[in-house]
Amino acid sequence: MPKPLELALSVNACKELEHVRDHDADTYMREKAAALLKIAGGQSGRDVALHGLLKPSWCNPIEKLWRWPHQNILHLHRQSGDWPGLKQRVAGTLDQFSTGSPELLRYTGLLLD
Repeated sequence: MPKPLELALSVNACKELEHVRDHDADTYMREKAAALLKIAGGQSGRDVALHGLLKPSWCNPIEKLWRWPHQNILHLHRQSGDWPGLKQRVAGTLDQFSTGSPELLRYTGLLLD
């Protein structure tokens, strides 16, 4: 069994991480700072990774927006030799939403029925 993850932080490091957690513009940085503080506070790294982050990235509407072309175009695509054609297909997929799409809003969780 692996040794539990331990993290010792100085008072200054804790204060800096708390500032990043509470004020950084980048969600990734806020989540990582929160995770480090929780591990330093005694929580297991496994528990923090599974349950302790601020918000799972798959709940983020932007992540869901990018998942749409990935699932419909990029996953197992057969255009590896046609990079311009692949870019055009992705752009075309995203362009169809330029005037709004209730289907996409539902998919991203921004429109509730």
